[in-house]
Amino acid sequence: MTDDYKTIVERLQPDGANWVSYRDRIIWALGGKGWHEHLTSDSPTALYTVVGNVGNVTPAMRWQADDKAAMHLIVSSIPNSVFSNIKSSTTAKAAWDALKLLYEGRTSLILVNLGQRFQSTRCGEEDNI
Repeated sequence: MTDDYKTIVERLQPDGANWVSYRDRIIWALGGKGWHEHLTSDSPTALYTVVGNVGNVTPAMRWQADDKAAMHLIVSSIPNSVFSNIKSSTTAKAAWDALKLLYEGRTSLILVNLGQRFQSTRCGEEDNI
């Protein structure tokens, strides 16, 4: 597939504070290029096999090229400290699964922590709400 436009995705913050918006933007960006299946599958899907060969390029060859491009988009939008945790991934799905493992739990912890801080906030005697 050719790049008709440059894809820019919000950079993931090391602490995962923007994980939810980052996740959604990556999904949209990959979907816009037709690569969304690379987040859920390690091998060519029906979409690739039904099309068959394109020129002299087999579905497996197209899948591999698109998978590398999808992985590049993910890797180029994460901090170096996070990259060290996923650099052994061989597919975009494996890299995505590793990121989800790192940040899905953090998001829940951040929400719980914010909820606890909100509930424990008190207004002082002379303070105005």
